[in-house]
Amino acid sequence: MDIYRQILLKYWGYSDFRPLQEEIIRQVVETRKDTLGLLPIFRSLLLPWRASVLLLLRLSL
Repeated sequence: MDIYRQILLKYWGYSDFRPLQEEIIRQVVETRKDTLGLLPIFRSLLLPWRASVLLLLRLSL
């Protein structure tokens, strides 16, 4: 199990991401560049934002 799914399971109790969430997290963490993620539901966007902060341990807006 990769670190992304470990964090998802540990903090949110889910074993799978919703569509596009994992791709957004990987983009933020692996490239460390600004990323704009457009998802259909606001709740869907919260998880990639929070998971990215946990993985990078830095300030995120």
